[in-house]
Amino acid sequence: MTEDLGHGLVEGGVGRAVGGRAEGGAAPSGLTLTLIKAQLLGLLADKGIDALGVGTEGDPALLARLLSYRTKPDPGFPVVTP
Repeated sequence: MTEDLGHGLVEGGVGRAVGGRAEGGAAPSGLTLTLIKAQLLGLLADKGIDALGVGTEGDPALLARLLSYRTKPDPGFPVVTP
């Protein structure tokens, strides 16, 4: 089963990340986040939405589901090889 977890980003001081597709009049998104870069980095570092003061509209559980697809990086991965 494939899940449709789309996203959109708006340039400028504030960005939006959305689950689903709301841009262009498509189906409404399940979650809209209003945040700045520092808050986005905090979310990726497992700090909570409330602790970071991220504005939400919709179901915050969708963010937890999206972030559950992350995997721990392999510290031995050769980013640059000779």
